Amino acid sequence: GSRVNKDLAFKFGSSKELDEINPLKQRLSIVNEALIKSEDDLTQKFYKIENLGDEQRKLNEILASLNKEVDINENSLGSLERKINDSKERLRKLNDLNSLQRNSLEENINLLKPLTKKYQELQLSLKKNHEDNQNSSLLSINKDFEGVDLKLQKLIEEKDFLINQRNQIVLNQEKIKNEQNLISVEEKNLEQSIKELAQSHHEWTAKRDELKNDLFSLEKKKQILEKDLGILRRKRDELNSKISNKRQDQNEISLKLEYLNRDIVALREQNRNERIKLDEYKKDLPVNRPDFGEYTGKSLDYLQAEISSINAKLESLEPVNMLALEELDDISSRLNDLVDRLTVLSNERSELLLRIETVSTMRQEAFMEAFEQVDRHFREIFADLSDGDGFLQLENKNLPLEGGLTLVAHPKGKNVRRLASMSGGEKSLTALSFLFALQRYKPSPFYALDEVDSFLDGVNVERLSKLIEAQSLNAQFVVVSHRRPMISASMRTIGVAQARGAHTQVIGLPNAA
Repeated sequence: GSRVNKDLAFKFGSSKELDEINPLKQRLSIVNEALIKSEDDLTQKFYKIENLGDEQRKLNEILASLNKEVDINENSLGSLERKINDSKERLRKLNDLNSLQRNSLEENINLLKPLTKKYQELQLSLKKNHEDNQNSSLLSINKDFEGVDLKLQKLIEEKDFLINQRNQIVLNQEKIKNEQNLISVEEKNLEQSIKELAQSHHEWTAKRDELKNDLFSLEKKKQILEKDLGILRRKRDELNSKISNKRQDQNEISLKLEYLNRDIVALREQNRNERIKLDEYKKDLPVNRPDFGEYTGKSLDYLQAEISSINAKLESLEPVNMLALEELDDISSRLNDLVDRLTVLSNERSELLLRIETVSTMRQEAFMEAFEQVDRHFREIFADLSDGDGFLQLENKNLPLEGGLTLVAHPKGKNVRRLASMSGGEKSLTALSFLFALQRYKPSPFYALDEVDSFLDGVNVERLSKLIEAQSLNAQFVVVSHRRPMISASMRTIGVAQARGAHTQVIGLPNAA
């Protein structure tokens, strides 16, 4: 009975641990509420970032359409300027023709004057001869008249020819004047159109600058929100670490409670067994109680204390395990080591979770940085190769590492299409633009291209050869090609020809072969 009381006193002496459960549960509920609130704030930040991304995408689309309209206006402006230059050149040619016609007219008039004067002299001579030679012979007079008539007829024909020529020159002058007037009217209309286009170009430029400013402000807001998002993520990780520690403490307390409950159940069972034994002992007692002598009238506590002291004396006489204290020290030291290791592992787990989140964020940031630079290079190179515009598009803008990448291209004079719906030449230009964009972002020392120009026409092959020639300053290119522009742009040309049988022969060729 004294041993049972000792065990009860030892087991129920740690009731303070039970009192610590309620504050821990309250603290855990507060931490859970803070975590829920931080997750709500994090969700709102995600929504704001998504909205800003949508607004940025819309602004980018509007900016692209505005740039396209500006390019169209600039092209129309250039065509109008070319028309004006052509009209001016035409006017200059007409003025030169007019001056030539005038010079020809003056020459013809100068030629006509002596002939007219000669014609008048011949008429006077004819009249004089007619008066002086009335008595001459008719035959001589007729011969003279026949010669004069022939000369007169020739002079009249020459006069008519010169008059017709003069009339033709006058008509040409009238036509030239009319064309000059038409050209002047067209020039005025073109100048008015140029002014209107310049005004609209100025308005589009102002609008584009305004959209760029809006886009810049949205980028700043996005950066601020991403920074706040990073802070919230760190807070969330700290709260998760605290919650995991609290849960670990709660699990330890729950385990202690379970052990205490097991001890209580065991003590209750032991108490029940002792009561059963006591009832059995009472049945064996005689009806008349014996005289206890000096213990008569003593209390139960006193008797139990006496029994405990007697049991202690008896136990002191029994064999004692001398290694029990050392075993207790070893077990206590091992328990402390395990607790320390558990603490270290918990801290390392929290640090690893934080590092994993940081690495994920840094990986996404590095990917987005590389994507933006490659997209910028792709836009420039595709514009140089095809006179169009193209860009790279993410399938999942919020989680770019979990989605794919799409090449969107807009060749000159065609609608915006994806890579899968293009022709062979357009696919080749788009793929080469992406290849050279990657080279500009992260250059490699060596490239091998096998008949990449087979689907291209002559103009695009020449553009591609110029681009490869420019890129070859920073890398070495080995290109297999049958096209003359590509071969002409090479620094060293090697030909492969089929010899007799199934053998091939390598031949060194001069440049531009």
